[in-house]
Amino acid sequence: MLDVYTPSTNNADYTKTDAVAETLRPAVILVYGGGFQRGGRRQAPYTDFDAIHSRMEDYARLLTPLGYVTFVIEYRLAPELPEPTMALDVDWVLTMEEDLTDAGMRRVNFAREALCLRPLEGDEGKAVVWKTILSAAEDLEKAVDFVRASSEQFGVDPARIALGGHSAGAATVINAAHGLDVPVAAIFPLSPPLSAIDLSKTVTSADETPTFHVVSQ
Repeated sequence: MLDVYTPSTNNADYTKTDAVAETLRPAVILVYGGGFQRGGRRQAPYTDFDAIHSRMEDYARLLTPLGYVTFVIEYRLAPELPEPTMALDVDWVLTMEEDLTDAGMRRVNFAREALCLRPLEGDEGKAVVWKTILSAAEDLEKAVDFVRASSEQFGVDPARIALGGHSAGAATVINAAHGLDVPVAAIFPLSPPLSAIDLSKTVTSADETPTFHVVSQ
């Protein structure tokens, strides 16, 4: 459930650096956004409030010529009613009531309206979103495990894997790295909602995964 973009002599820019001589390359795993309701690794761009929601494929085509092996993954979305396997009562996971505000649910239902799906309401609706957020982090963890296990096949240095994503995908990146302690070298969440995990309990030392946190429109 992922696409792989591999540097080659045909995609140019990386040949200007020492990266061309590397046997194992750094890797980036990209996670799309969509309010945990929509999205996909090859979905066409769409507009929200007059802003273009970029595809992770577009980011992959920027990064790969620089020498990165780039992966664009799928993950379970709310319409699939996913069930996380992790314990839901661990102390570093926010409760559903703490995590999902009325404003957050309005954003969720804005995305669902665009998909012609019924709104998610009340505690039942919040439970669907909350479980989806946690399931997405678990799916990203599985993707990292797969890339690490397949590092020789893809020519990837398992010590140099970064995670990036936008919006819900960015939240998933934070949750995987700082909640599930997925072993990666760095993360770059782009405009993430902070959701599901209590960072005050999971980010406790200077040894945490380096994070380049971008908030913009």
